[in-house]
Amino acid sequence: SSVVQTDQAALESLLAIHAAEARLIIDVTYSRGTMWRGSRRPATSRLVTMDIDPECGDITADCRALPLRPGVADVLVFDPPHIADGGANGIMHGRYGSHRGAGLEQVALLFLAEAADTLRPGGLLLCKLADGVHGGRYHNWGRYYCNAAELVGLEQVDCVVRLRRAMNDPKWKRVLHTRREHVMWYAHVKP
Repeated sequence: SSVVQTDQAALESLLAIHAAEARLIIDVTYSRGTMWRGSRRPATSRLVTMDIDPECGDITADCRALPLRPGVADVLVFDPPHIADGGANGIMHGRYGSHRGAGLEQVALLFLAEAADTLRPGGLLLCKLADGVHGGRYHNWGRYYCNAAELVGLEQVDCVVRLRRAMNDPKWKRVLHTRREHVMWYAHVKP
């Protein structure tokens, strides 16, 4: 389905369609692995987890400098923090992490160059992104990400919308954009 309720359903759908025979899946921003809980991946695959936090994942590494051989991965999964300089004690930093000193634009561009090198030909890149409003400005992260992926030679092959629960926090009384209840899962392939 092109619209799902959970990240697990998005992962399962995209992997079943585009990587049913995948052997090596690498989640390069694993964190606590919540989107993998209860999900099924191809029976042929092995999941390797990576995170910049040494307490998370099998490999400690920054997604902007992957310590992997060229052409090794069948699938890469990228769920980047969308916040730059979230502060060590910030609520959003605590929930999702943040990149100090680098916005999503810089993180994504550096990661995409690494991904294009790390994926085997025909390999799949899955990315989970949510557009947002920061500092009163709407940020279409998906458009930026897809344009940057094209620049490094990756071809978009699919997109799934994951609905997220309404943001009921009282400080967000005013709706600042219509897609705030959507999370987009983009699928790109290395030709």
